Amino acid sequence: MYKHLKQDNSFANENGRQEYGITLPNIYLIISKKLREEDMEEQLTEAFRIVDQKNQGFIESEPFKELLMTNGLRWSEDQADEFLKDFDPKGDGKFNPPDVVKKLLKR
Repeated sequence: MYKHLKQDNSFANENGRQEYGITLPNIYLIISKKLREEDMEEQLTEAFRIVDQKNQGFIESEPFKELLMTNGLRWSEDQADEFLKDFDPKGDGKFNPPDVVKKLLKR
């Protein structure tokens, strides 16, 4: 949780100014960032739960690819294929939603 603090115990506040030490405003900034990350994780997990209509515990590549190409940014087929390569190291065409969510949040 404290990975946002630099080694010298400084933290850039919302105005970009360096603040030092663990102050109440710094704690608020760390907590709000963590809450946003958790909210994003919940939203992604719920989205995958909706896509996994058969409740198999994984998402097959074709429905996932279709989702990427028809929703949100509407990726091209080449973009979707390239993206899916990153998330399917086994090449079996099945994606484990928790693994995909973790990888997406690291980007």
